[in-house]
Amino acid sequence: MELEPAVEKRFRRIESILRETAEGNRQAKLRMDRAEERMDKFDKQLQATRKLVEAGIKIVSRLSAENRQLSREVREVSRIQKAMLGAHGNGKNGRS
Repeated sequence: MELEPAVEKRFRRIESILRETAEGNRQAKLRMDRAEERMDKFDKQLQATRKLVEAGIKIVSRLSAENRQLSREVREVSRIQKAMLGAHGNGKNGRS
């Protein structure tokens, strides 16, 4: 069955438009797939960074507690040292 030239031309034009649309959709899907891969990679990096920050916070918190304990101990040692020096004549070995 043969089509009229005008109908044939219109049919070819429609086919061409459909091919271009399909190709555009294919390329858009590829771009979307690559974007999703980048987002997945970013999410993994973000989660790794979150874990590092959480670990850092725990370390800082622990060090802060240790620092407070050491400060208390230093104050206690200083208090004892001053008391001992005071008991021995302010560190003059009994000399006037």
